[in-house]
Amino acid sequence: MKILRDLFLQHKQRLSMYATLGAATFFSVILIRIRLSENDGTHYSYLFLIRNLLLAWIPLVIAIITELLIRSRKTFLMLFPVGCLIWLIYLPNAPYLLTDLQHLRLFSGSPKIWFDVIMVVWTAITGLFLGLLSLYIMHGLVKRYSGGRAGWGFVCTAALLSSAGVYIGRFLRFSSWSIVLTPAVLVNDLANEMSSSGSRILEFVILYTLFFVFIYITFVVFGRLSEEDSRVE
Repeated sequence: MKILRDLFLQHKQRLSMYATLGAATFFSVILIRIRLSENDGTHYSYLFLIRNLLLAWIPLVIAIITELLIRSRKTFLMLFPVGCLIWLIYLPNAPYLLTDLQHLRLFSGSPKIWFDVIMVVWTAITGLFLGLLSLYIMHGLVKRYSGGRAGWGFVCTAALLSSAGVYIGRFLRFSSWSIVLTPAVLVNDLANEMSSSGSRILEFVILYTLFFVFIYITFVVFGRLSEEDSRVE
């Protein structure tokens, strides 16, 4: 019991975050289930939120496993590239939930639009924070074994690649597995999209990257404020 207690105290903040995100996910599913019970002809399209929210947990799980396996610079050099690649493939699933807000326009005439707004925003914010926490864990590993500058370079690169992944998922309708299952089709469709809508891709990726980095910096700053308050107490 003492070992478990010491582990809990050592990782109290991290475990509290996991519990909070778990509760937020559970509540999101409850809201969606409540909406499903309403028979006004608009709710069935919201089933995708549950799937997207579950997918948003995958990068966090991968980040946690990667962190648990890496215990030295040697294991970092051996395991991080593999873990990072898998994590990057799934990372866009977390911020992707923000783009689900566009579905609200389809149900603007619904008598429960206020409920729909809270439900979709709640789910999107939960997915975003799942992605931010996974990025925080991976950032910590890079900073620990490669230095602070490399860490922030990693954050910006991950945000850029994730934003491109969100675009591919939202507008080209490819999933994370497409990069493994149908890479040739993905590359071909992306090349065609770039030739016809290059400016839109650039605008989306730049704006989404800036937003993701800004939110992440805010996330880190609030975390440091919390640590300062804990030390004062």
